[in-house]
Amino acid sequence: MRRKGLVKSLELFVAFILIWTPYRYVTGMLGWGVLTPESLPLLVESVVKLVVSFGLVYLFLRRFGDSWEDVGISRRGIGESISLAVLGSLILLSVHLAMGGEPRLNLLGTFHLFLVVGPAEELVDRGYYFSMVASDLGGRWRFWRAASISSLLFALSHLPIDLLVAKYGPWDVAMHLLSVFFAGMVLAGYYYFGWNITGPSILHAVMDVCGAYITFEGGASQFMASGIGMAAIALIPMIWWFLRAKLIRTGSR
Repeated sequence: MRRKGLVKSLELFVAFILIWTPYRYVTGMLGWGVLTPESLPLLVESVVKLVVSFGLVYLFLRRFGDSWEDVGISRRGIGESISLAVLGSLILLSVHLAMGGEPRLNLLGTFHLFLVVGPAEELVDRGYYFSMVASDLGGRWRFWRAASISSLLFALSHLPIDLLVAKYGPWDVAMHLLSVFFAGMVLAGYYYFGWNITGPSILHAVMDVCGAYITFEGGASQFMASGIGMAAIALIPMIWWFLRAKLIRTGSR
């Protein structure tokens, strides 16, 4: 079995962590959160995140002779990708609001999530990690293995902010990384149908909006809404896979 894609993903992950850890240390010292409402920290965060994410992927694509289409930036599958993501987003938002969540949107922060966080993180974590690892694999377990590895790297990339900005304790770090891993698995499912980062970028941003800008009276209510919502939207790619496979079988008769 080839391991070239896995090696490329691990090398990009190491490069990202070596850059991102000092940056998070500085922002932690300055007291900046990821969604600090002041315009200057948010502007700096936006520029740095876009430059680091797109810059690293560009350098790795050139180094190994890959293309932007190989990492989900293309017209291929864009309609299917967006359609599934919009459906998943509507379900996720509906669950949070139906369970008593109060929307308190920050316009600047919301734009940041949709225009920066979603595209930048999906390019690296689904576009690059998932695509490159999947290129090594074949067979029925291809998706699950690529999704697990890319989601693990996605979760571990949150360690700098957990430790240096939020300053979480061991239990909170473990719980956050577990929730990020599960979110990564769900997003991988949406990326798999279409191999385009547009849809997962939208859904990723909506997930973050639900976590940052829809508030609940108690932490337990928010945890339940998040869990039920994520479980619900995880079914969408599975149902679509079943329906599409059935349509293909019907059309081939």
